Amino acid sequence: MPNGGAPSKVLISVPKRAFKRAVERNMIKRKIRESLRLKGFGNPGRLGYDMCVVYIGKELPLYDKLDQKLKDALDKIEKNLEKDTDTPLPAAD
Repeated sequence: MPNGGAPSKVLISVPKRAFKRAVERNMIKRKIRESLRLKGFGNPGRLGYDMCVVYIGKELPLYDKLDQKLKDALDKIEKNLEKDTDTPLPAAD
């Protein structure tokens, strides 16, 4: 969602119902955060968007598969945002 030009933020949720141990939930959140960091989400040039990521899988994900799914989701979001505003988004470094 657009947030009016404030720095971009991300909320990451991993349900306790699926992963009882906090170690597993935190590992999944770290993998998601690292993937988003490498994709450039939250860079100063990309201000104004908030995002919520909810992991709904039942088993621990491999980093490569998780990274690819997040890349696909971010690409789809960017295409929809460009289509809605008719202006290109700033490129990530």
